[in-house]
Amino acid sequence: MPSVRAQPGDTLCSIAIAHGFADCAPLRAEAGNAAIINHATHPGQVQPGDTVIVPEPSTGSTTGGSTARHRFRRRRVPAPTIRFVHGSPDLPYQDDPTLRELSVSNLITDRAGDNDGSTAWVDHTHRRFDADAHADQDTFKVEVLDLHGGNADKTVQIEALRPQYDPGSGALNGHTEFPGDIATAGTERNRRSLTATASRQGGSRCFRTGYLRLVVDDIDRAARADQTLLTTDMVAAGDRQVEILDQDVRASYTLDSCTATPASARCRVSTTLPIGRGQTVQLSVNVLRGAATGVTETTPGGPGDDGVVNLADIRQRIDTFCRRYWAQAHVRFTITHLATVDLPSDMLTVADATGNLAIGINAGATGIGRIGFTLRVNRFGAATNSTHVVAPIDVLPLNTPEQTAQRIKAAIDALPNLSATVSVNNPETGDVFGSADIQIQDAAGGRITITNVTPAAQQDSSQTVQAVSLTLNVRRRNSFADYHVGHPEQRNLVKALDSGDQVIDIAVVNTLVPGSRGFTVPEHADFNANRQTVSGVRNSIIMPVIAANASANNPFSLPHEIGHILTDNGLHSTTNSQLMRSGTSAASTAVGDSKRICERLPTANNWQTMVQNADGSLGNTTVRLNAVDRVNTTSGDLLS
Repeated sequence: MPSVRAQPGDTLCSIAIAHGFADCAPLRAEAGNAAIINHATHPGQVQPGDTVIVPEPSTGSTTGGSTARHRFRRRRVPAPTIRFVHGSPDLPYQDDPTLRELSVSNLITDRAGDNDGSTAWVDHTHRRFDADAHADQDTFKVEVLDLHGGNADKTVQIEALRPQYDPGSGALNGHTEFPGDIATAGTERNRRSLTATASRQGGSRCFRTGYLRLVVDDIDRAARADQTLLTTDMVAAGDRQVEILDQDVRASYTLDSCTATPASARCRVSTTLPIGRGQTVQLSVNVLRGAATGVTETTPGGPGDDGVVNLADIRQRIDTFCRRYWAQAHVRFTITHLATVDLPSDMLTVADATGNLAIGINAGATGIGRIGFTLRVNRFGAATNSTHVVAPIDVLPLNTPEQTAQRIKAAIDALPNLSATVSVNNPETGDVFGSADIQIQDAAGGRITITNVTPAAQQDSSQTVQAVSLTLNVRRRNSFADYHVGHPEQRNLVKALDSGDQVIDIAVVNTLVPGSRGFTVPEHADFNANRQTVSGVRNSIIMPVIAANASANNPFSLPHEIGHILTDNGLHSTTNSQLMRSGTSAASTAVGDSKRICERLPTANNWQTMVQNADGSLGNTTVRLNAVDRVNTTSGDLLS
């Protein structure tokens, strides 16, 4: 007897019919297929790679006149098929392209047409072409072709398939059903399944369902239970590994004419498509604690997990809300670093907000300006604390902030176990030079505070040096003139925790001053070079407790802040349902919440954007924007 190695989408039925049988009963009765029929987790279901034994067909004979024409029909030819389609307004049904992958919908679940949701989405009973539903490229239908099944409606079963991962590498290596029984309400498998009706299309032999969508939360699922398939995470069930974009979707049809008993033995055809796997963005997350301990805690629930939020809580937000609402843009996230850490050491900044050159005279007009200070190093464990006095240094006339900072750095580098790093900020709008920041490191990992800074009256009257210390309440500033530079407290925090420009850095603090639910600085690569954000500050996010804790409040805030970086735009969508609107929904309660990401060019302006004016200043305007396209064209360095 011949054997067949099963390919993706094969069933016992399809293999049987391809070999001349009317249905799968002979293959089910074949002893060599017992392992498939009696499999513990998917009885009777062929898996790719399975060896299927095909029995020899029975033979017979018939008689007829040698001078007459005789017509023979091969049973079940062509074989019944099932496929996913989007449909078209004018092609013959059989000529519509077969979909190669599925995507999570970007539109409000019960709406269609343009991006503002002004048109109602046709319901599941509408199984013909509809222009508004067709406009959403993420809708799909399931088509059954069965030439021997009569004209009655067909029942199609659709379900999401759970990804499986290699225990060692974590790589995706297969799919299986979600737990539970598909027919039992309340089980995970039932929750992620959909029974749809397919109707005959005109005079063809094609039967199609109505328009369907993939959704990622129960609110959207409930809005159109007959037209949506839930493809969400498993975090609430204790499994944070399951990715939305790693799931597959399977559609199955049981042949009307198959009457095998029990019903589970009946012949069916099925097909499976992946959800578009998308691209990955790396996140580095640091949760700040108030009292310094010198401990970097990377284990959720570990002894040093004592920051403003628990590590498990911020990770859960990423694994649920970020994962869910960026799946529609084909984006997933990997947390490359997750830790609770102390507040960074104090920092010095030269000519903050002015970028002024030194003029060589102190503010009291009594002589040259000077700058000195004391460094106190708090070391942890058995290491000894130390104090270092930096004697006043002359601030030379016409020195830039960077030149002054380099002279201060040289004095710090001369101290035992201490070193300094100078970073220069781009000029604020209207300035010629940028300010310079000086961050100080102790070789033993101590935390440094700066005291006894030379009084302002004795410093250079034009170029002031300030010490910048941090608390859990971080100040920010973000007018058009200084957005790309920011407050020195913000710079101290994000520069100290920077993990590289190809990673999104997230720092979690108690509050932002003035208050907000998050603050982000993207690169602004389309600005003049001197108005872009410098390395070390770009692609950074500061999140307050209210948008990072264990509650379900502000679910869209962190995904929204990530959106500023991925769209490389500090401003907002003007459409209320969009994730990037100004002031996202405070809770997840309705299909109209601010959780959509526009994936096609709208007919009217929908987005505020910063622009570079001819005089070097920054302004804003409103444009038409396809946000998903913007992500793919501007954030290639962040997507992998």
